Amino acid sequence: MLSHDYSLMQQASELDQQGRAGDAMSLLEKRLSSANAPRELCLLLAKIAARHNSPQREARALAHTLSTASQPREAPLLGRLGTLLLNLGDTLAAARAFSRATQLQPQEFAAWQGLAKAALARQDVATAEQVSVRLMAQFPEQVFSHLLAGHLAKARGDAGAAQHHYQRALKLETHCGEALYGLVDLDTPAADSPLAIRAKQLAHHAAAVANRINGAFAYARTLDHAGQYADAMHYFQRANNLALEDLALRGVRHDPGRLSARIESIRRLYPTSLATAASTESAPCPLFIVGLPRSGTTLVEGILGGHPQVQAGGELPFLQECERHFMHCRHQAGLNGPINPASETDARLLHAARLRYREALGSRTQATTGWIVDKLPANFQSLGFLRLLFPQAPVVHVVRDLRATAFSLYCSNFAGHEPYYHSLQGLLDYCSYYREVMHHWKSRIPGMVEVSYEKLVTSPEEVIPALLKAVGPGTTYPGCSAPHRNVGTVLTASHAQVRQPIHTGAIDHWRHYEPWLGPLSSLAKPPLSRD
Repeated sequence: MLSHDYSLMQQASELDQQGRAGDAMSLLEKRLSSANAPRELCLLLAKIAARHNSPQREARALAHTLSTASQPREAPLLGRLGTLLLNLGDTLAAARAFSRATQLQPQEFAAWQGLAKAALARQDVATAEQVSVRLMAQFPEQVFSHLLAGHLAKARGDAGAAQHHYQRALKLETHCGEALYGLVDLDTPAADSPLAIRAKQLAHHAAAVANRINGAFAYARTLDHAGQYADAMHYFQRANNLALEDLALRGVRHDPGRLSARIESIRRLYPTSLATAASTESAPCPLFIVGLPRSGTTLVEGILGGHPQVQAGGELPFLQECERHFMHCRHQAGLNGPINPASETDARLLHAARLRYREALGSRTQATTGWIVDKLPANFQSLGFLRLLFPQAPVVHVVRDLRATAFSLYCSNFAGHEPYYHSLQGLLDYCSYYREVMHHWKSRIPGMVEVSYEKLVTSPEEVIPALLKAVGPGTTYPGCSAPHRNVGTVLTASHAQVRQPIHTGAIDHWRHYEPWLGPLSSLAKPPLSRD
């Protein structure tokens, strides 16, 4: 290591000790941007960033020092990098980091665990299944091995196998709230059953907050099933409050200001109409379904996936990954104004992003004709970017009574937690944000197909043929009208509902909780389809 680098590290350490961590990290990052930064300097930057809760800086430092990792001793650092990237939403880079860690240290359980989580986040069922087989063979006494096997079995619709693995996980760890919730999610028991009582005890007395959260959600589900709505709401509130507190301890809080900034960014980048000249998308053509989570997007995907020319892809992260990379490259090129596909730089970056998306899509399908569905609900934020990449790709926007959607989010126990849906005010903020974003797109993106969840489930014989005609396949097939008969692996919270015939039972369920929904009552305005 050069004496200059050693002096730089000493200076950074002194700045950190003086309470000037930001200056210390900036000093080290400046050296990091030049050639041949020593490993020790990168690790110091990562250490300071970790101590001061700066995950992006820590991830950059670790990625720099591990770019040529080849020693088994580097596997734990790769695992740490993977965890950071996963939390930051870069699931592809996370999967690569964990995969390298497993190659360097095949006996490292944490690396396999991380790879499984990254695969699930990417809806990469094939990799998750492969890792599950490996874990069951190599680590059969690890709780996570059985949780993963249980989750995958549940996603496939194999309730018996899922139940077996969840019960095994509970034997290995008697207070495993995730396994207990999995059992309740499979088959909701009576509110006074031993399993429900066990969930209630976990909700109050489990040492780990994750187990208390799972216990509270599980017990709330049993009370809801029994029609004891006031008590159920109490435990839904308990679960959500615990989740909020846990997120806050990790520095994650709902910030309405970020939503406002995101809206302003969308308006700045996409100020005008995105109507484009007719063109032909190469096959398979992406078919996007957007909306809020719990609005019915999984049902719509199942209906479309029942057509022989349409393949259900699930909640793919590819578009958002491509958008982040595009914006990063654009910023590096000094561009911050409206995106102009006629400009040389924007056109080049958009072409690269299109190829990047298609390459990722190609990794999930061998199809060379028809359509493949990308139904990540959050893509509603990225419709401008989507339309610039794929001018003719069908876009289906699923709308539902926002009060029903918001309550469904509030009482859902997702694998990963976002702070906005753990409070009623946060849900109001996010639903209002969603409305503003979609209002912006509707005036600038022609040709979107809007589907009302309520109309779909009450009049499927009218809505389904119109939907198929609007997005491309045209002719209705029997599988489209009975999506529950051809369900594959479903990794969303709708795994059980999509295995039932189309029904109207969920339309008004939220009304049982109307007395306690407070600010959400203001969402009782005309739906987006009539704005």
